[in-house]
Amino acid sequence: MAVWQCVRVDSDSACIVLGMCREIAGVTGRMQLTELDTVADRHFRRITPRWADRPAMWRKLLMSGASDRAAPAREFDLQAVQLLAADVMRVEQRERQRRGLVA
Repeated sequence: MAVWQCVRVDSDSACIVLGMCREIAGVTGRMQLTELDTVADRHFRRITPRWADRPAMWRKLLMSGASDRAAPAREFDLQAVQLLAADVMRVEQRERQRRGLVA
């Protein structure tokens, strides 16, 4: 339900934080909650959050949301942008290798 609500409120942020492509965010936002439950039940092994292997990131996100100070949110944002940039660079590198543009 949190994913559905996040996509409906701010799909761009959902794409970044949740690792969704725009098409999936659009489909998710148009679904009814019961439809989303059905998809989750049928495909739960394929649905994983961005940075599933980084529990510290999720802890930081939760802590920044619970804080009344802006600093924890800024710290989370900075680290998230760094991780996102690293993800993009890895994808770009793989794509260049696939095309034979890099040795």
